[in-house]
Parts: sequence; structure tokens; C-alpha cells
Amino acid sequence: ERVAVGTNGGDIIVFPDTSRSGVFIADAHLMGVNVVSMFPSGKVLLSGGADTRARIWSLEEEEPFEACD
Repeated sequence: ERVAVGTNGGDIIVFPDTSRSGVFIADAHLMGVNVVSMFPSGKVLLSGGADTRARIWSLEEEEPFEACD
């Protein structure tokens, strides 16, 4: 099971359960990340930031495939 954390700088780090190194998503938000939620598949992440944006991320691509500004 993956664990995702957001930073005050607007980045997201996703940690797999078997390693200390994580997937780093730089500049996920313009301001701090307020919330992250993993979809049950573990392949998709929803994030919301202080920049009032909500984004849906493909963790396989490390790119947002939907952004709501």
C-alpha cells in the first residue's frame, strides 16, 4: 500500500511500502498541499492545495490528467 504526503511548498511525495525512496511530484500545487487521497487501485491520486486547485494524478505517469482550477 502506498502512502502519499503533501508539503507546504506544493510538492507531493508518494512512498511505496517496500522502500524508503518515493515518487516525487514537484510543483504539484502553487502553494501548500492541503489534502491527498489515494484511489483504491493505488495508481491514481487526488490532491487539493491552498492554491484552490484540485488535481487528479496518474502515479504511473507522474503527471496530472485532470485539473480543476
